[in-house]
Amino acid sequence: MISIDGTPDYLIDKFLDDGTLPADGAFARMKKKGAYAETVLPINVASTGPSHISIFTGASPSKTGIVGNTFRNNKQNWSSPKLSAFSQPIAAETIFQAAMRQGKKVMTLAGVGLDYTNKNRMTDYMHMYPVISGPSLIMDLEITDTIFNQMDTESFIKLKTTTKSPSKAIFEVSGNFKMPLYFYLKDRMFNPMYLPNQPTEIFIDTDTDFKNGYSAIVNSQSWTGMEIEKNGKKYNTSFRILKADEKAGQFLLFMTAPAEVYGSPNGFLEKLQSNCGLWPGEPENRKQTTGMVSEKIWFEQLDRLAKYSKDLIITGMKEKEWDLLFGYFSTLDDVQHRYTLTNSRQMDYKADNGNRPKIYAEYNKKKISNY
Repeated sequence: MISIDGTPDYLIDKFLDDGTLPADGAFARMKKKGAYAETVLPINVASTGPSHISIFTGASPSKTGIVGNTFRNNKQNWSSPKLSAFSQPIAAETIFQAAMRQGKKVMTLAGVGLDYTNKNRMTDYMHMYPVISGPSLIMDLEITDTIFNQMDTESFIKLKTTTKSPSKAIFEVSGNFKMPLYFYLKDRMFNPMYLPNQPTEIFIDTDTDFKNGYSAIVNSQSWTGMEIEKNGKKYNTSFRILKADEKAGQFLLFMTAPAEVYGSPNGFLEKLQSNCGLWPGEPENRKQTTGMVSEKIWFEQLDRLAKYSKDLIITGMKEKEWDLLFGYFSTLDDVQHRYTLTNSRQMDYKADNGNRPKIYAEYNKKKISNY
């Protein structure tokens, strides 16, 4: 069972009709040889949290207790914090619980209501959908006078955040811990094998002693993931150099929001990571809307998440120890809210002076089949 979140039926029909989805692809084959619904009566409200819980249980929100992505129950007053569909107890049995109750092996690769907070929310093999745990960062960096030489071929210049930097260099898990980050520019001019077209490299460390090793390296042409383990929990983040001017000694570095990752049983998460890499993070919708992250970077994030989700599901399917597998694919949920726009009531329909649907029509054709 694979959930392709936020993908309305009319888009699938449209993409099949205009060739965006190939005639011999999975959706075309399912429509031709399998079963599909002509119409569906969704729950109200048909958002990610309550919809998935109703799919998993076959019960309406009145039975599951999950009535929205966020909500208050009738015992709360309006000043009380909202409850989240992604963490609230589910008042009905899920298909996963029912399968395991009958001795079946269940594998879940992300999904609403699947985490480690209660045994009823866990399955035999599980990759929890990562939980955003802290803020993303955009750091304006400049060189300092501190230089580290290693042997005769490598030299590193310490970087610091400028006074105008949008973010401080602190890896933060909200309400839990803060960890300073330290950055070092590889001085390519120092290397006798220096080539002028080589990418900029920034080394990332989580302690003040650079000589005892570092946590990650990011270059100006690609993304780099980093994992932090603290208090028995693991957090993934990614870095991207947005701007690099080595002559001026100025750099703009982006770090995605830290997310807690979890897998069960022991070793399962590590096995998935060996095939799929670290969790790449979600697209930065808010920073893209405010212009702090460009659309190019937003789409890069989208591409990375799509590939990770696909690889995760395929890797899980290749395992032998399961009877029921659930995979979650969120990419089109992100795309359709912003770019596969068909109605003037949609929030971004009139963006880009009303030309957004036209601007991204060709992009959607090229990308969506790959997603």
